[in-house]
Amino acid sequence: MQDVLGTAKSIKQMKEICQTLKERIQKDIEENGEPTDSTVIPYWRCQPYIRSNPGVKRTLDEMKEDEERSKEVAKVRQMKKALKKQKVRARSERTWSICAKCQVNPKGLKCSFDLCRICCRIKANDVALGCRGHRIKAACLKEDESTSKETNNLLVEEKDVNETVKTEQLSS
Repeated sequence: MQDVLGTAKSIKQMKEICQTLKERIQKDIEENGEPTDSTVIPYWRCQPYIRSNPGVKRTLDEMKEDEERSKEVAKVRQMKKALKKQKVRARSERTWSICAKCQVNPKGLKCSFDLCRICCRIKANDVALGCRGHRIKAACLKEDESTSKETNNLLVEEKDVNETVKTEQLSS
């Protein structure tokens, strides 16, 4: 019938083909009867194309496993949130011990003198000891200060000598 319909060249021929199809279908209905099941559509009616869902193929076991995994993931997320809240509380509750010398700044946790950074630097220079907590090397600082003072003194002396030489040259 498809070939005949495809080669039809006039509307009259097409109407004849449709009439023969109608007669065949009516004959088939009389012989077999209409389907009683409402979910099944008879073949002579237009039927939509329905794709098979790949998710339908999954078994019930796989679905149960997925549900269990999602529950476990949710529990882990809740645990992480609770731990994060505890950390934030602990951070806000943390207290710092105050410097013994200035009574203003917090003292260093690893300071050998139990002082804040500023006071520790002053004491380290006075005592000529370093502090690992504040990474202060007092011996080096003393040497640097003494060398810088010596160079400053030398520069001042040279300047004085230069000035005296200039004044002598001007007077002569």
